Amino acid sequence: MNEKVIKIREYSIGIDVGGTNIKAGLLDEDGKIQLAKSIKTQKEQGYISIIKKIIGLINSYQDNEELKIKGVGLALPGAVNDEKGLCLYCPNLKWDNINISSEIENSVGLKVKLINDANAACLGDYFYGVGKNSNNIIYLTLGTGLGSAVIIDNKLLQGKDKAAVEAGHMIIEPFGYPCSCGSRGCFETLVSATAIERRYSEKQDINRSFNKGNLTSKMIFEAYRNNDILAIKTIDETKEYLAIGISNLINIFNGEKVILAGGVMHSKEIILEGLENRVKECTYPSMRNFTITVSKLGDNAGVMGAASLFFKTLKVI
Repeated sequence: MNEKVIKIREYSIGIDVGGTNIKAGLLDEDGKIQLAKSIKTQKEQGYISIIKKIIGLINSYQDNEELKIKGVGLALPGAVNDEKGLCLYCPNLKWDNINISSEIENSVGLKVKLINDANAACLGDYFYGVGKNSNNIIYLTLGTGLGSAVIIDNKLLQGKDKAAVEAGHMIIEPFGYPCSCGSRGCFETLVSATAIERRYSEKQDINRSFNKGNLTSKMIFEAYRNNDILAIKTIDETKEYLAIGISNLINIFNGEKVILAGGVMHSKEIILEGLENRVKECTYPSMRNFTITVSKLGDNAGVMGAASLFFKTLKVI
């Protein structure tokens, strides 16, 4: 008698905690994302509120008893130690040395794996997106803050404390704007959405164009398209800082592909115009054989990368 073997499809949950939104989704074994969700982080409400939201998202998937869920990949905006289940330092959330994995595991009954949010997005594109078939990648996420990751010879660079490549805190302007990390003039303070909004506000007259309290980088990019002089100056400055930062990273890591992601890249046609040529002008001559591209996974890159921890393996260095 021949019995048909039915393989039960397995899923993992990916959750990407950002400064503005918490994004979630189910990833299947074929790399397809399903049931994507997004809720406001509201980080001003504090750690307990955010943990409750994360647990609530996980529970919403667990409510479907037909789903076989392997575990939860949790991407956080800062340094993490997955082996110990610790969030070491997330400056934008003001989290410091928190044992987050066990708290969530005890509540939902699933294994939780931690990963830095930029590393997660990088893995999402490396396994499922524009990074496929690339061996050496420099990855930047431009959102509320700036995340970064590097893959060298198909290995994710993590360093001694699994906290390497915090390029957002590479100092570009030594006497520049104060950063949440305690330094001044960090890359993040010059090219993130928050930085764009701040610099435009500083250039604005009080009664000009936008209410400062409601100003968003999206509005500034729209003003750029409408030839607003202050918006053009702000975005041009941002692109110059971005070119300098990218060239620094290429000079150090010798990447073949630079992938840009995050909310700022919703205006990719503005950011990309002339950017690659400017980066090459700033880069050491023997390292100019690279391309700059934009993630096509959108808001799902970090979710997919976090969830991939239960399906894929990548060596780390």
